[in-house]
Amino acid sequence: MVRAFWVALIAAGLGIAQTVAIVGGTVIDGNGGTPVADGVVVIQGTRIAAVGPRASVKVPDGAQTIDAKGRYVVPGFIDTNVHLSLYGGMKERYESLVRYQSRQNEIVLEAAQIQLKHGVTTVRDSYGLLIPLTQVRDRIARGEAVGARILAAGNIVGWGASIWTWGPTSSSTAARAISRRPRTSDFRRRRRR
Repeated sequence: MVRAFWVALIAAGLGIAQTVAIVGGTVIDGNGGTPVADGVVVIQGTRIAAVGPRASVKVPDGAQTIDAKGRYVVPGFIDTNVHLSLYGGMKERYESLVRYQSRQNEIVLEAAQIQLKHGVTTVRDSYGLLIPLTQVRDRIARGEAVGARILAAGNIVGWGASIWTWGPTSSSTAARAISRRPRTSDFRRRRRR
């Protein structure tokens, strides 16, 4: 059942024209409506075509049917504070940033796929490496990859941009940029003057 659900979800995410009916679950609309027991959700391609009780929603002939009896069908969740990319910090985090710099796009995509696997269909990355985030966001939006929809905030105002806008690059370039990044103590000295 779980595998069939994910196959249907991925097919819908890639825009494959097929009809899927999720049948028998309790449907929660996310708007405060009364839960619909023994509900049916019909998905045609990438759109929800019908929702309601089994008695009033006809499952189209040839539709792939997913049995959701004893389960809940809910709208996709939105997580508004995620960090899909690796980013700098203190000590060993810089080493990780350099080691995996060339794989940032893969890391962002995998994180977006993990979110989707857990029912989160939209994420807002509140702080991360902007270039990999926007490149993966665009691939997902174009249907070239499957993952949660990404809203990328980018840099925090007032924090240095050189390290945070990196795209895939060489580890040596990343290491040089990290070594040039101002330390917290540098900011404290400037403030006292």
